Amino acid sequence: MKNYRQKYKSGDLVIAYEFPYNKLLTDEFQSSRSKPRPAIVLGETGRNIAAIPVMGVYTKGRMTEKEGYSLYRHEVRVPKGLTMGQKELEGVIKTDRVVVLERHQISSAFDEFPLRTKMDILSTYEDIKNLPFYKKSLDQETTYNHERIMRNFKENVIAERLNFLTNKEGENVYEFKKYDQYQIDKIQHIGTFKDLNIYAVNLQSTDDNFIVNLATNKPVNKIVSDWSGTKTAKEWLREDAKYHALNKNIDQNIRRDPFIHPDKFIRLDQLSKNAGKNNIKEKGLER
Repeated sequence: MKNYRQKYKSGDLVIAYEFPYNKLLTDEFQSSRSKPRPAIVLGETGRNIAAIPVMGVYTKGRMTEKEGYSLYRHEVRVPKGLTMGQKELEGVIKTDRVVVLERHQISSAFDEFPLRTKMDILSTYEDIKNLPFYKKSLDQETTYNHERIMRNFKENVIAERLNFLTNKEGENVYEFKKYDQYQIDKIQHIGTFKDLNIYAVNLQSTDDNFIVNLATNKPVNKIVSDWSGTKTAKEWLREDAKYHALNKNIDQNIRRDPFIHPDKFIRLDQLSKNAGKNNIKEKGLER
């Protein structure tokens, strides 16, 4: 497996060496136009673009650490346990400012924010993004389209929630592999939930492979037809009904998938022959 951490990842804790001032503040507050500031990486803006979107971490002179501090609507509390060297991170993340920086303007990653914080950032951003005051801040502060940046961030977070393209070391590498082409090497029906069938599939590329679970209500013949070719990892992720549920609500409870049996994988073209034996539900039919 390649060392993907030569790139920045959604959720990385970094230092922005010259975090820009807030353009909405009046001149009297702009005497210091930029300063070093901790920040969370929101992914990358494209496959070959050396621009990194971030949100800043603020302590307001450590006011955020005082007992009784109430979060504003656009703020997310920094979790305990993140460190920069020997120093524990404090403060809040402001979701009304998405700043895009070049690679040389930020440090290497010190730590990584947990999945729960990334989900809270998404929920908070989506809550405020269309409110006039916060929309003005987001629209004026972001060089790139902030909604596009956050859609990309959300996709990466959903893949992490679903363990979609998680390597043997336990790291989700979806955002580094999303444009790579994969095809199904083997497939296994592992269970049903309501009108959905759950399949474990072995996605194979030219240099690696991942076992992922896909929930679908497609009939078997449609699966064999639609899943027989190659798709990007991004396209395979969208074949999972759970992706679409989380895209509507990132906090939605997702039922744990059944266990995979390593010795029960079959070729994709054998799926229709095994449908009855594996108790696969066809939409509109009972088995």
